[in-house]
Amino acid sequence: MQIEKYTDRLKALVQSAQSLALRSGHQQFTPLLGVKKNASQDESQKAYRPLAKKLHPDLNPGNKQAEERFKEISAAYDLLGDPDKRARFDRGVNDEGIPVVLDLVDQIYGLRRMLRGLLSTMKAQQQERERA
Repeated sequence: MQIEKYTDRLKALVQSAQSLALRSGHQQFTPLLGVKKNASQDESQKAYRPLAKKLHPDLNPGNKQAEERFKEISAAYDLLGDPDKRARFDRGVNDEGIPVVLDLVDQIYGLRRMLRGLLSTMKAQQQERERA
C-alpha cells in the first residue's frame, strides 16, 4: 500500500530532523562549509561551490552519503549565504515565526509536501472504507 511508503519515509524524516536539530546553530552550519562563524557571503559562496560540485548527486549516483552531505551543505549555504535568512536565523525564527530548525528541515526534505501526500492518501483510504 502507498500509506506504508509514506510512513517509512516519514520515520526517516523524523530521524533526520532530530539529527539536524541537534546540529543547529552557526557552530554547526559554518563547519559544514568550512568557514568561520562571521564569514561573509563571498566567503560562504567560495567555500560552497567546490563542495557542491564534489558532492552533487548527479556526479555521485547511488551514493546516499554524498547526497545527504550535499543537502546539508546546500541548506547551510542557503542560510549563511543570504543576509536576510541569516539575520532571521540569528533571531531564531523565520518570517512566519516558525523555529528555524523546522524551516530548514522543510527546505531540505519537503516535509510539508510529504505530509500533504500522506493526509491525502489517508483521506482517500478512509473514503474507500466508508463506501465499502
